[in-house]
Amino acid sequence: MNASYKIKYYLRELVKFTPVYKSAYRNIRMEESKEKQLEQVKEVVYYAIKNVPFYQNYSSYIKDEFDIKKLPIIHKEDLVRSGELMISRKYNKKHLIMVSTGGTTGPSVNVYQSFRESVIGYAYTNYRFYLLGDNLEICTIREHDLTENETYRHFGNRLMLAPNKIKIETIEYYVSLMQKYKVNCLHCYPTSLQALCKLIEKKYGHNIPDIPIKGILVSSEIFSDEVKRLAKRIFPNAKILNFYGQTELVGQAIGIDFEPIRFIKSFSYVEFMDVDVQQNGNRVAEIVCTGFKKSMPLIRYATGDYVEIDATGNIVSIIGRTSDFLIGKNGEVIPCIIVNREDTMKNVTLVQFYQDEPGRFIYNVVGNDKFGDEDIKAINEDIELNFGDTMKWEVVQVDKIEKTKRGKHRKIIQKLDVDYYLNK
Repeated sequence: MNASYKIKYYLRELVKFTPVYKSAYRNIRMEESKEKQLEQVKEVVYYAIKNVPFYQNYSSYIKDEFDIKKLPIIHKEDLVRSGELMISRKYNKKHLIMVSTGGTTGPSVNVYQSFRESVIGYAYTNYRFYLLGDNLEICTIREHDLTENETYRHFGNRLMLAPNKIKIETIEYYVSLMQKYKVNCLHCYPTSLQALCKLIEKKYGHNIPDIPIKGILVSSEIFSDEVKRLAKRIFPNAKILNFYGQTELVGQAIGIDFEPIRFIKSFSYVEFMDVDVQQNGNRVAEIVCTGFKKSMPLIRYATGDYVEIDATGNIVSIIGRTSDFLIGKNGEVIPCIIVNREDTMKNVTLVQFYQDEPGRFIYNVVGNDKFGDEDIKAINEDIELNFGDTMKWEVVQVDKIEKTKRGKHRKIIQKLDVDYYLNK
């Protein structure tokens, strides 16, 4: 284990004793009055007009009275084109912490924050784990800096595993590591959680080994109810927390088990912009956020992520970015979600959509050694139930699905310009 990992671990622990961290943690609130939120927005806007070059002309939008809806919506393209103009003159760029977006759905962009703001962000990170319980021993199965020679790493209360090394041949070994280090919480991508659960189910059948998981934190990918049900079968006592956030640090949301998703209102002000699309009879809307940080304010930032909202106003699910949509034969914009029957995916490890022409897609499937014609037939039946005659498709069995540099599995390889169809 390299020294830098230990140093980072101890620094994160020391940060918890700082006044900034303690104050931020104390003031995290899932609920907040709209009036108080808008006061925070107003403060950020007037600060940005005075101190941030990009917003210097915004006073013209609010010269009569402050109304957030009069302000323009900004997009990722604005970050690409004018990102450094969004940095406050109150800060020295050299002293800011830079993070980069992944670039899997467009160009990578740099986002800046102060050390103080990063400490506040860490308080929000720990709050998510707090919701899962005390005295957590966490097993992380997601991006990592493990070397090729490391099968795992353990330090403090963290067991780190590499998703690409967990296979049917190694699952028993990794389960034994979880037991050895008394793991009671998992931190992973939905796809790595799905693969882990399926491998455990295949290896042990009904004799699931005792891994007393009480909490599962997933993030960074679309999380389906189907994978939640699978995880509940393997870890029946686990509380599952689905976290939504972005590298741009403008919005955070939490969904517990099968409950509606809620945005953390002490973190940012969130709006939902309807698009002319429906899913399961519910409206689909884009997430637009105004963050409260001031080193690089993002005001009415269109995240490119979409939510499904039911008739009562509850957020049923986060259904992904514009690239997570299919285009029907008549130009319809369709979320690429398939609701499967319980047994359809029993022999499936991973799936991925591929589309390069309207009205047609390929459904790539990685199956286990029992996967065969009957599974393909069941998948075809489910696709037909979901899409009817709006799409044509082909189910293709593949050996593997490539990951991004950050270890994620992209849900869809979309070659069409979805924004064009959304705005037609």
